[in-house]
Amino acid sequence: MLALRRAGLPLLLPRQRMALSIQSLAFVEYRRIKTGVGEAYAGYIWDINRFPDEKAFVQAMPDAVLFIQYVNDIMSFYKEELGGDLGTYVQDRALVTRMTSAEVLSHVVDATIASVNSARAVLGNGPARDAWEFFMRGYIAFHLQAPRYLLHEIMDLEYAAG
Repeated sequence: MLALRRAGLPLLLPRQRMALSIQSLAFVEYRRIKTGVGEAYAGYIWDINRFPDEKAFVQAMPDAVLFIQYVNDIMSFYKEELGGDLGTYVQDRALVTRMTSAEVLSHVVDATIASVNSARAVLGNGPARDAWEFFMRGYIAFHLQAPRYLLHEIMDLEYAAG
C-alpha cells in the first residue's frame, strides 16, 4: 500500500479529505499535471509517421500539455460548479491564492491563450504548426459538442449526433 501511496494515489483525494495550505499552490499545480491527460493527448498531435523528427515539435510540447489541461478546466468549469464538485483545479487554485473561482478561471483563460501563442511561435509555419492548429480546433469542438459538459445550457449549441 505504501508503494501505491508514493506512486501518487493520494493526489486524487478530494479536498474534503485533505486540507490545503495557503502555501500549497505548487502542490495544486503539480497535482493538476499528474492527474491530467495532457501529455498523453499531446503525444498524438504529431504522429511519428508524419513527424519522425521530434525536433519539429518537441519544444511546443509543454505548451500543448498546458493547453489541453487548461481547455479541459475551462470547459468543465460550468458542469463542475453546477454539480458541486469538490477539489477541482479551479477551486483548489482559488483556495490557495485567495481568489474567487471566476478570477482563477480568467487567469486560466489567459494562460491558455499564452500557451497557444507560445506554441505557435515555437512551431513557426509549416506542417507541425498545421497539425497543432488542427488539433486545437478539434479539441475545442469536442468539448463544445460533448453533452457531458452541459454547455448547451449556457451557449447556443447544437450537439452532433452519434
